[in-house]
Amino acid sequence: MWTEAELRHCIDSGRIEWRKHVLERMMERETRPEIEETAMSHFCPMCGGARIQGSTTFTADLGFGVVVVRHVPALVCDQCGEEWLDDAVAEVLEGAVAEARLKHSLVEVTEWPDRAA
Repeated sequence: MWTEAELRHCIDSGRIEWRKHVLERMMERETRPEIEETAMSHFCPMCGGARIQGSTTFTADLGFGVVVVRHVPALVCDQCGEEWLDDAVAEVLEGAVAEARLKHSLVEVTEWPDRAA
């Protein structure tokens, strides 16, 4: 883990300018741990952008076939597009993959509302 002085030196020297905002948020988290679970969890750890509620398309290659679930609820970074699924959503997707594996489907395409019901 870097010290605050090391992070500040990297920011001030411009060596890592493209991640300056991320490092500043990391330093804020280090000095104010109470914001760890609230405000900081809304920022993308990859680029520092805002994580907002959106949707994604989940795909899984089974080797013999493909599973596609469209309109899956996810947190999506408004800057880099990175996506995160919560545990309950991941469990439903794991069930879809297991079901397609049992059916030995070559292509299984479903919509999220159909899958979550």
